[in-house]
Amino acid sequence: MTTLRRRRFLVSGGVAAGVCVACLVVAAGALAAAGWVAQNSGTTAPLGGVAFAGLGAGWAVGAGGIIRATSDGGATWGEQLSGVTDDLSAVAFAGAQDGWAVGANGAITATTDGGATWIAQTSAVTSADLTGVAFADAQNGWAVGAGGAIVATTDGGAHWIAQTSAVTSADLTGVAFADANYGWAVGAGGVIVATTDGGVTWATQTSGVSADLAAVAFANDRHGLVVGVSGTVLEALNAGAPDVTKPVTTATGLQSDGHTGWRNTAQQVTFSSSDTGSGVAATYYAIGTGTVKTYTGPFDIATAGSHAVSYWSVDAAGNIEAGHTAYVNIDTGRPRCVAVANVEATPGSLVKFAFRVNDPAPSCGKAVVTIRIYRGRVVAKTIRLKAFTVKKRHVYAYRVKLRRGSYTWVVTAKDLAGNIQIKKGRKSLRVVNWVIHNTADVQRCLASLHYLPQGAVSGVDDYRTQQALMAFQAWSGLTRDGVDGRKTRARLEVAAPPKPRSESATGNYAEVFRSLGVLLCVSNGKLVRVVHCSTGRPSLPTPAGHFSIYLKSLDWWSTKYLDWMPFASFFSGGDAIHGFPDVPAYPASHGCVRISTPEAPWVYTFMYYGAQVYVY
Repeated sequence: MTTLRRRRFLVSGGVAAGVCVACLVVAAGALAAAGWVAQNSGTTAPLGGVAFAGLGAGWAVGAGGIIRATSDGGATWGEQLSGVTDDLSAVAFAGAQDGWAVGANGAITATTDGGATWIAQTSAVTSADLTGVAFADAQNGWAVGAGGAIVATTDGGAHWIAQTSAVTSADLTGVAFADANYGWAVGAGGVIVATTDGGVTWATQTSGVSADLAAVAFANDRHGLVVGVSGTVLEALNAGAPDVTKPVTTATGLQSDGHTGWRNTAQQVTFSSSDTGSGVAATYYAIGTGTVKTYTGPFDIATAGSHAVSYWSVDAAGNIEAGHTAYVNIDTGRPRCVAVANVEATPGSLVKFAFRVNDPAPSCGKAVVTIRIYRGRVVAKTIRLKAFTVKKRHVYAYRVKLRRGSYTWVVTAKDLAGNIQIKKGRKSLRVVNWVIHNTADVQRCLASLHYLPQGAVSGVDDYRTQQALMAFQAWSGLTRDGVDGRKTRARLEVAAPPKPRSESATGNYAEVFRSLGVLLCVSNGKLVRVVHCSTGRPSLPTPAGHFSIYLKSLDWWSTKYLDWMPFASFFSGGDAIHGFPDVPAYPASHGCVRISTPEAPWVYTFMYYGAQVYVY
C-alpha cells in the first residue's frame, strides 16, 4: 500500500445512512478515550469503515478486503468473505440484509443476506479508490473517491454509473444522503459538494475551512455534521447552503385588532414557528410595553383590558422575523341596561322603547339587548335586538300587537364578551285602543279605522276630517255632525273598522249604504277605505241593486242638471259615483252617489271599469 493510499485509508470512514458522525470508527487500536471499551475484532489488519443496522448487527471493513461482522453489538466478531482483495474503506447497510462495501481501485462488493455471502460488484466506470459509500434505500446508492469520483446505482448495485461532480477534482472521502434526492460529499482541502436531484447535478458549498474533511452525516435534508483532520467539526444548518430566509411565526388565541373578539375569561396564547433553512432558534414575545420574554409554551392573559401582544422568531442563522402585533381583549364587567320611560300605546301603533346600556371600563363597546314584555308574570312578547353601542341612549320602535291592558317592559343586555346583566331595567307599558288628546289624535284614529288616508293627519280640523267623522258617526249610530265631541271620541277609542258584507264580489268593488250615507271601498273582501256620501233624495232615490262601472269621466257635464260631475264612475244609467263640493249628512243628490272633492280622485282610481257596485 502506498503512503498516499494508507493516509487516505486511515482518515476516511464509510458511515451508514442515519449513523451519526460521532460514531465514526478510526484506525484499529485507537479506542483509548474514557468511556470507550475495547472489543476484540479478531484481526490486527487496519479497519477503515463500519456500519450498524440496529443495536445488534454490525460490520467493519478494512485492508485486503477483510470484513468482520457481529450480531451481538460487538461482543463477538466473526469473519465474512468479501469476494474482493482490495483494501475496503467504507461500508453501508440499508436495513439488516442489504449492504455494500467499497474500496481501492473502484472495488465494490455487496450482500443481500446480511453478509452471509458477499458478491463483488464492479463499478465498471471508475478505477479510482473509493473511500465513501451511502445508500438512501435498498436501491439508490452512491460511492465517492479519489479525484472527485462519484458513482451511483438505482438498482441496488446491479449497475453503477459515473456521476461526475463537475465542480471538483479533489479526493472525496465521505458521502451521505438524507433521501433519494438530497446528498453531500466531502474531501480534501475542505471541499463539500451537494446535490438535490439524486446526483444528476452537483454543486460546491463553501465549507469555510481548508482542512481535509473525512466524513459527513445528515439527520435530515437540512441538518448535518462534517468532520475532518485536526479536530475539524462543521455543522450544516440549512443543508449546507447559506440561510437568508426568515422564520415564520403564527399565533392562536389572538385578535387582529383591539376592538373585536372580546371574551370574559382568561385567553391562552400559543405560538408556532417554522423555518425552511437553519431552523428556529427561539421565539420572543412581549405583552404591551412589558419585557421581552422567550416563548417556552402556551401562556394565559387574564387581566381585563385590550392587550397588545408582539411576537417574532429568530433562526439558527441569525435571521430575524419582522415583528407581529395582535391582541387579547378581555372584558369582565357586567353591563346594565336602563329603561328610560313608561310608555302608552294603542294596538297596531308604534311604541318607542327608550333605553341606555351602561358598561364599566374596560368595555368591549357593544351589547346585545333583549326586551321582554310581561303581563303579570307571563312573558307576552320577547324582542331580541342587535348589538348596540354602550353608554348611549337608544330607541327601539315596536308595532304593538297586544290586547288592551297593563304590561311591564323589561330590558336586559349581554355584552359581546359574554357578560350578562344582573339587575334588569323595567318600566310600564299601557295598551289602550286609542289615545285621543287633540285633532291629530282624532285623525290618526280615523286613519287606522280606514276613514282617512295616513297622509291626511295634519292636526288641522279640516273639511276632509269632518267628512270622515260624519262617516264614522253614521256607521257608529251617532249624530252626523262632523264634530269630534265627547261621545265621538269615546266611541273612537274602542271602535273597530267596518266589516264589508260577506256576499260581495272579488277584486275592487264598492258597497253603498244609502240609509247611513257611507261608501265602503273593498278589495277581495278586505276593507280599504270608508267614505262619507250623500245618495239620491226621496224624490230621485239612488236605485238599489248590483251594478258594475260601465263609463268613467274625469269631468262630466250634466246637461240635465247643468252641473259638473268630476271624477265620475257611472254604474246605472245616468247615476254615478262622483265628487261634489257639498256632501251633506242626508240624501241630497239626483240619484248619484256624491262624495267629497278630496276623496273623489282616489275613489275614481280605485273603481276601474267593470268594478262591482252594491247599493243597499
